[in-house]
Amino acid sequence: MYVRANRVTRHESLLPVFVHQILQALQGNVTAENMARYLAPRAQTGGLHAVAMDFKQSTLYVANARYPLLGNGTRFDEQDSAFNRQFVRLDMNELFEPF
Repeated sequence: MYVRANRVTRHESLLPVFVHQILQALQGNVTAENMARYLAPRAQTGGLHAVAMDFKQSTLYVANARYPLLGNGTRFDEQDSAFNRQFVRLDMNELFEPF
């Protein structure tokens, strides 16, 4: 799913009901922080790596899955997935500042 300027660009009927409800509740306030905080855990998107970016505010929210993985590539439980772990807020201006 791709969100731009507080609008979902993918056809709403393709979204699960809870995603539509979350986006409705966030209408006018769809930010990277709110996507990381409210949508990612419910949608369970980002098993290994989850990212939400806000280009207007130049912020990046990122979470990574917990390791180690089991031999078959799965994690121990759902709590180890990136979407259930703490997101770290990064300032993209500082990260990508020219030397």
